[in-house]
Amino acid sequence: MGLKRLKNQKGQIVVEYTLLLVVVIGLATLVTDTIRSTGMLKNLVFEPFAKLDGMIQCGVWEPCGVLVKAKDKHSNAAARVLSLDPERGPR
Repeated sequence: MGLKRLKNQKGQIVVEYTLLLVVVIGLATLVTDTIRSTGMLKNLVFEPFAKLDGMIQCGVWEPCGVLVKAKDKHSNAAARVLSLDPERGPR
């Protein structure tokens, strides 16, 4: 009876796939936590377009807009309200 038990391998594939599933889920969780903690995704998505975002939202080639609090960069700011200097007149 002991020999029949050693030759029966019917549940082996289920055990191996379960172990592989645990390893893959563990690695995916580790990678996701690492990406979140380092802010890698933010650096890949936001940083390259910060200057372009500033030009689109505020009209300056500097980081500006919703995510960056840049004082006096937006065109509605007190320092940039006038389109010409009343002292000097139009150019």
